[in-house]
Amino acid sequence: MRKALQAMVCTVLLSGLAGAQQVVMDTRKFYNPIELSANQQARILREVRAFTGTKPCGNGEVRDEIKGSFTRAGAKQTAYLVMLCDTFEAVPMRTDYGRLVVYEGGRIVRVVKNIGDSIGNVGDLNLDGVDDLLFLAAFGPQMGEFSENASVVTLAGGTFRTFLDLSEAFLDTCDSGKANSSISAHRVTVQKGVRPLFTDTLYLANCNARSSFRPGVQRRIWSDVK
Repeated sequence: MRKALQAMVCTVLLSGLAGAQQVVMDTRKFYNPIELSANQQARILREVRAFTGTKPCGNGEVRDEIKGSFTRAGAKQTAYLVMLCDTFEAVPMRTDYGRLVVYEGGRIVRVVKNIGDSIGNVGDLNLDGVDDLLFLAAFGPQMGEFSENASVVTLAGGTFRTFLDLSEAFLDTCDSGKANSSISAHRVTVQKGVRPLFTDTLYLANCNARSSFRPGVQRRIWSDVK
């Protein structure tokens, strides 16, 4: 079974290849998030709680750190995935306590709520000079099923907008007891442009051959964000 957070998709950055297809995500693969020291996590949690007016509620956690220009072109920023409070349930932790926090020059410049369990920098997809983000949200295991949803978003100008939403970017039903249980994963590439064009390829694997994915349906998706 994939771990809810650590099963973030593998993100490949090929930002120097203008006009080429870039791999945005491939949920057949695994990604190990950056681990921050206990002192660094404590400092960030303290600052974010003060900024948002959140009272301490357990240890909390800072799960990821990525660098880029997330709200404006040319900015030197660092984004963190912050869970302000502790809970045993993944969905409340994400929806109630999860924050994407962007720092610039040592201060917080943007906070976004309910953003997923994992984050990644996918580069500048619509050629506006701002690095775009991949969010991954895990669900389960529930009734023997585990799934992950994915979103590609931009914070350009400080405004949250979505390029692509993909439900069940990964789905494992092997422990559900259902007939024809299987594993499905998605590989998404993009052709950069003012209106990015995504190509989504579905891959399937049998439960007794989890590493042997075979390609299935492929579709193209124009981004609605311009």
